[in-house]
Amino acid sequence: MNKSMRHFILLAISSLLASLGTLSAQDATTPAAPTGGQPGAGMIVTTPAAARFDSAMAFFTAGQYVDAVTAFSDFVANFPQDRHREEALYRLAESYRNLKRTDDALAAYTFQVQNYPDGLLRVNGELQRGAILFDQGKFAEAIAPLQFVADKGDGELQSAAKYFLGRSLLATQKEADGRALLQGLADQQPPAKLSGDAAQTLAELDDTQGNSAGALALWQKALALADDPAVKATAAARGGWSALAAKQPDVAEKLFQTARQLGGNEVRKVATTGLLRILFQQKRYKEWVALYMVEKENLLDSAKSEFLYDLGHAQFVLKHWAESVAAFDQYLAAFGTQESAVTAAYERFLAGVQIDRTKTVSYAEDYLKTFPKSPYRARVRLLEAQELSREAKFADALPLWKNLADEPASDAWPHQDILLELARAYDELGDNPRAATAYQNYLDELTNHPGGDKNAQAQKVLRAQARLAVCLQNSGQLLAATDAWTAVQSLAPDGSHEQETALESLGLIYAKGGPSQEAAMAATFRKLLDRFPQSPLRAMAAFSVGDSLFKNRDYAGAEKFLLNARDWDAKTWLQPAAQRLALGAYGMKDYDKTVAYLKDYYTIAAPLDPQARAAAELPAALFYWLAETARKTGKWNEAELYYSRVTAHPDLGELRAGAWWQLGEVQSQCKKWASAVSSYENYCQLKPDVKDATSVLLALGRAELGAKNFDAAKKLGEQALLQEPEGPRSAAARMLLGETAFATQDYPGATRMFGTLAVLFDDPKITPQAMARAADAYERTGDAKSAAEWRQKLKDKYPQFQETPYL
Repeated sequence: MNKSMRHFILLAISSLLASLGTLSAQDATTPAAPTGGQPGAGMIVTTPAAARFDSAMAFFTAGQYVDAVTAFSDFVANFPQDRHREEALYRLAESYRNLKRTDDALAAYTFQVQNYPDGLLRVNGELQRGAILFDQGKFAEAIAPLQFVADKGDGELQSAAKYFLGRSLLATQKEADGRALLQGLADQQPPAKLSGDAAQTLAELDDTQGNSAGALALWQKALALADDPAVKATAAARGGWSALAAKQPDVAEKLFQTARQLGGNEVRKVATTGLLRILFQQKRYKEWVALYMVEKENLLDSAKSEFLYDLGHAQFVLKHWAESVAAFDQYLAAFGTQESAVTAAYERFLAGVQIDRTKTVSYAEDYLKTFPKSPYRARVRLLEAQELSREAKFADALPLWKNLADEPASDAWPHQDILLELARAYDELGDNPRAATAYQNYLDELTNHPGGDKNAQAQKVLRAQARLAVCLQNSGQLLAATDAWTAVQSLAPDGSHEQETALESLGLIYAKGGPSQEAAMAATFRKLLDRFPQSPLRAMAAFSVGDSLFKNRDYAGAEKFLLNARDWDAKTWLQPAAQRLALGAYGMKDYDKTVAYLKDYYTIAAPLDPQARAAAELPAALFYWLAETARKTGKWNEAELYYSRVTAHPDLGELRAGAWWQLGEVQSQCKKWASAVSSYENYCQLKPDVKDATSVLLALGRAELGAKNFDAAKKLGEQALLQEPEGPRSAAARMLLGETAFATQDYPGATRMFGTLAVLFDDPKITPQAMARAADAYERTGDAKSAAEWRQKLKDKYPQFQETPYL
């Protein structure tokens, strides 16, 4: 019980005992002598003792206690046998008490009860003795007189005695007896004047013993029994705190509100302090701030540090960042050495970061300089590292992430996120091997501690696996990267960006693997084109698939891919795609398509690099086939073009001599005699062992004739005739010699050569030609008769003949 309440109760008891004592004293006074028929009837007869007693009572009643002490002392000393002596002793003690001469009062009460153990006022005296001893803290000595009154007294005296006796028993470690006595008084019906005080005493006891629920019930009873608003306010305020401790915040809130309505300034402070604590505990921060702002000057001083901290926290939760910083600054300035200062400073740091995120690093350093062993050190470093990463200062962030990754994992610590950020820092700094290791650690952590959200978990794994694959690929660990990208492909949903990236990367890795991985590359790139036709790598993918099909001689299948590669990225793939398109058409033996692709190919500028230029050269066989095909179909100009390309090719091989020969033949067909002579001569140089072959001599001789090199033509014809005087080539040689003679206007010689040829040979092609040319020669000599005869012979023997020129 607080000191003011205790004093109030003692005053009330004293007033009660004084009034009860007066009544008892009046009842104990000797009545006046009766009147009757005796002499002097109607007169009151008094004695000296009675007169002295009445005088002393008059002083007492008038409150003249000093005079009363003297009067009662004299009476007690002078009239030891008077029947008023017990009351005089009691009144003497009362006078001492009223004069606050407590020891004298106690002595007087003690003398009274010892000398009048059966007196009418013993109960009164014992109660006052007990009350004085109780007030002096002499609880053990107070028990006997109070027990007497509790046993012998009645009414309010008995209730008062029980109250003090119960409290004395509590004070002397006789709790069970004291509690039972006070509980009975508190439960008494109808309630006694001190029932409420008994309930309050027990409530205080339960509070000290931690029985908050029991205390709450008793405070509620004290509140209900009290009449005085101040007492009610105190009981409500104290009950509110008991309810709060008993985890009954709703009850506590109502009691605190009652106390605030009834109580004076001090009680209101207590109640408001409790109400603020409830609001804070229930996280009703908006209400808390509103009440605090109104009552901040009317709170318990002992709660100042608590409420300054709570103000900063409430404003923080309400996202009133500037107000939170100001409150925490006040708290830290006044209570910076308290244990909770480290937490206040931490929240102040968080609020400051919300105001200006760019100051995170400087705020963090300031905080850790002040609180180097803060339990929030890791979290401060975490925010610092996050800000450095956000600002792309990964070199500064990296050591922080490394240290944070070593912090023990817990449910409240974002260990997985830290592992990911560590990997990202290595990744951003281009340290691919360490980044790959860090991503793998992160993936292992995800596997060992999966989250509850399966979709979120899958996304985390997918993204990390993709970055792991990238880092492995960039660090040259292609086998591991292949496995990683394969995992990405299996994890990624169809059509996702991750699936696209995985296919692109696997294709690139397989492309580096050479022929052994060509099939895998082609399959991967084909899948990429099927699933992601707009992929940035579509041109390369198309070329790679087309090239693979081309190498496997699936020229028709390769064509569409090569066309796409050429069209999608001409800068990169035009030349190699066009080359393979031409070769593919050649492989399919499609003359027209080959010619068309070849035209496209030769619109492309040749590479400047000699090696690249050599690699870009189409094979001589392609041109030879084109030339042969054109020659066989009578496309002489095209045949000449392609034979010329064969002869100019840097890598002719065995085709060289044949190409020169066929070029000469085609040029002869085109009547390009000088060129034909040159081509035949090149052939002869390449084939010296056949240069004198009759067929060669004849072809070259005819070309020489066409080129008007008559001597050379004649010489070649004569050599051919000499080598083969008989047979078909002999006829051809004679024809050559005859045409040469005719061309040189040696018409007689021409008539002999053509005539001899016509007589010696019977060939449906050459014989009529010789006959016609013999007629022409005779005509030139002026021998019209012979000319006519030959023409008639020709008509008779070869009526359908149509003459064609030799050249």
